[in-house]
Amino acid sequence: MSAPFGSLYLIFILWIVVTWQRYCQALTARWLGDLSPRSEGRESLNPMKHIDLFGTIIIPLIGILMIGDVTFELVPLFGWGKRLEYDSRVLRNGAKSEVVLGAVGIVSLVFVAALVAILGKLFIDSNSLFYPLMGQTVFVAVFLAVLNLVPLPPLEGWTWLRVLMGWHRDFERMYAPWIFIVFIIVMNFTPLLFVIYGLSKALFLVLV
Repeated sequence: MSAPFGSLYLIFILWIVVTWQRYCQALTARWLGDLSPRSEGRESLNPMKHIDLFGTIIIPLIGILMIGDVTFELVPLFGWGKRLEYDSRVLRNGAKSEVVLGAVGIVSLVFVAALVAILGKLFIDSNSLFYPLMGQTVFVAVFLAVLNLVPLPPLEGWTWLRVLMGWHRDFERMYAPWIFIVFIIVMNFTPLLFVIYGLSKALFLVLV
């Protein structure tokens, strides 16, 4: 498939990775005492339950159209899943449980990256067509894990900062997508992208 549409498989990798992340957070929310994610069908491995119009369709598509044909190359892929709605008032430890949910979001990404890397080493030949696809999946997962450390909505790092500062979630609900879009633009004109990419590549090399 010709550029840039030959790289659309990256979006499907993003969907799979983000689906796993939100699924783990939904299960954690129930364990912490909030059944809201379960009632909304978020305890599911169906990507359609977790897709966000901006985060998992528009922004990644724009990025791929700008990058072009990057088949099997390790490239940064920006995106996020549909926000997980929960009520901090019913969580077992209140705002402290939000910190746990944020941590689960990041750890789940590292876990799926490690799992795919291990399975790839065990069952996929390095000369196989699926081997670079495995590598790209691992990289997308670790890149999103590192990216989520940035304290801006809707990333997990923002959850930690918001809880630390005692800020309300209404700000996040109203402005998170727009703030992140500005963040993406700024990141492409500063060394921040290279820092995030470098950390992601280092973690990727450890895993593969």
